[in-house]
Amino acid sequence: MGLFVNTMRLMWSIDRQRRLELESQFISMHKIQLGNSQVELGNMYGKLDPASEAARILDSRIKQLQHAETVLDNQISRIQSQTKILDQEIQEARQNIDKAIKNTFGLSRAFAGG
Repeated sequence: MGLFVNTMRLMWSIDRQRRLELESQFISMHKIQLGNSQVELGNMYGKLDPASEAARILDSRIKQLQHAETVLDNQISRIQSQTKILDQEIQEARQNIDKAIKNTFGLSRAFAGG
């Protein structure tokens, strides 16, 4: 592949990586909010009679929040896997750009100020 194609590939990969990082940050914020909600519900649960209807409802809600947190953990794992793949793509694109510059101009990217 030529210089232009590899440059576009590099730009796309970096853009995608940044979008994944932003998505990961949003998910982390949601996890913090879920954790805070779980703590609040846990505090309320502790003040109730465990056999009461209200305690049963709170327990159910806490389990739902825990499940939601697991789903978010899985999404973060997926994003981390995609980020690792993009790291490889970025490295490969940079190497191909270096080769294309060297083949075209007889220079390396590092020598050319990049």
